[in-house]
Amino acid sequence: MIQEAGLEDAFGPTRLEQLRPSEVVGYRTRMLDDGFAAASVARDLAILHSFLDWATMKEYVPRNVSDGVPYPKAAQREGTPLTPAQVQRLLPAFDDEQARIYFLLLVLSGVRRAEAQALRWADVDQVDQVIRVRKSKTRTGVRSIAIVPALADALAEHRNRSPFQGDDEYVFCNPETGSKYRASVFKLALEAACTLARVDLPDGFRPQHDLRVTSITSDAIAGATPTALKSKAGHSSMATTERYVKLAGVVFRSEATAQAARLLGRPSTNSLPDSPDLSEPNVARTA
Repeated sequence: MIQEAGLEDAFGPTRLEQLRPSEVVGYRTRMLDDGFAAASVARDLAILHSFLDWATMKEYVPRNVSDGVPYPKAAQREGTPLTPAQVQRLLPAFDDEQARIYFLLLVLSGVRRAEAQALRWADVDQVDQVIRVRKSKTRTGVRSIAIVPALADALAEHRNRSPFQGDDEYVFCNPETGSKYRASVFKLALEAACTLARVDLPDGFRPQHDLRVTSITSDAIAGATPTALKSKAGHSSMATTERYVKLAGVVFRSEATAQAARLLGRPSTNSLPDSPDLSEPNVARTA
């Protein structure tokens, strides 16, 4: 069985011998149309291709039906964060309360789209005020994220309103069936909120990706260290985190001041310490 979230939803019930190339192409098209990043779709196709290669080698199927399906090319772009003023104008403008709380979660926690969609009520700890990401695109993405009381209260109210309140049910879901919340539904709700709030999104704005960019960039501006950013964002590489730091224009001046104070032995770093008298016998000389 294919265990990746998107692949499992699409192909989990399908018997291997019944899978057709058109279904793989359809998955690629559907994921891109739903707003998933090209890099995420390419990763899914690579996983599917490797799995079917293994199935072919084991002679469970005569051939790999994903052969020849082109991977979408990921555009190299950093993303466009919303400003605090835009976030504050948008929050009360949502007609759909579930979409409003989903928006709040994305901008405050920085979780990925698939991570938000996979959240279940058992992953929301109201006592310790954390959410636990158990399904992620990387091993380092499995993590716990602290949430502020306002978000914890909003999630509690959302659970009380939801007809799907069981620990194993999705936090964000189709209100009729309890199935996963679709990216396309949130996109429509965000567009309606933008119209009402008179917020113009930049051309090419990718709602859930760029709201993650908004969150991580805001954390960097607020003073979070690169290590803290990497941990909260679930990045497997510091190079990825550094892109957000660069986007935020952060120079970490306070960290530089603290480092100098520790190394130079004085609280103020406006001036260097006096040069030691190396002629004194009790001064250690080092190469």
